[in-house]
Amino acid sequence: MTMLNLSLVCLISFFTFFSFSYPATDTLTSLDTLGDIQTLVSSGGIFKLGLFSENFSGYHYLGIWFTADPKKVVWVDRENPILDSSGLLQIQAGNLVLTDRRQVQLIVNSGSVAAVSTNTSATLHDTGNFVLKEVYTGTIIWQSFDLPSDTYLPGMKLGLHTRTPSDMLRDNQTLVSSGGLFEFGFFGESVSGYYLGIWFTADPSNVV
Repeated sequence: MTMLNLSLVCLISFFTFFSFSYPATDTLTSLDTLGDIQTLVSSGGIFKLGLFSENFSGYHYLGIWFTADPKKVVWVDRENPILDSSGLLQIQAGNLVLTDRRQVQLIVNSGSVAAVSTNTSATLHDTGNFVLKEVYTGTIIWQSFDLPSDTYLPGMKLGLHTRTPSDMLRDNQTLVSSGGLFEFGFFGESVSGYYLGIWFTADPSNVV
């Protein structure tokens, strides 16, 4: 075998290995794990989902970003920071679970936990929505669009904040700035009406 043929065989073997090791897919099943260097890719190739590192905090987070520009992160699960590159995302007992070297299970969909016997899968759509659903019925258990971070994508939900005499009751359906200082969404009350605005996260009654 000539050196040229040997080089071609090695090159083909290299790409074949990585093609089978890290298949481009948009869906995570109960048989899969998603590690630090792996991603889900939406069917049209618009978005990717995976674990990324944040320079100023040092933590790793589960997030969604544009394939064409990985720096444009459109959704982040800031409730469940990962210590380092040891993070893994998988489906356990029907739920999306993050773990790292601490071996502590962090449930991404903690607000909408699946039944223990539920067979689920999670798909990244071309809209940027990450959806956990029941395999056989198609019932949606949880979706990232219900929990926006600092970027609004068409189809996301922004909830109402009800102002009371003492404070403003809060929910998770708002946009929160990447630094966590401000929130954006609807606020108000049934008597005076509802408004779209920005307020300090530490003091929701202080609308700017």
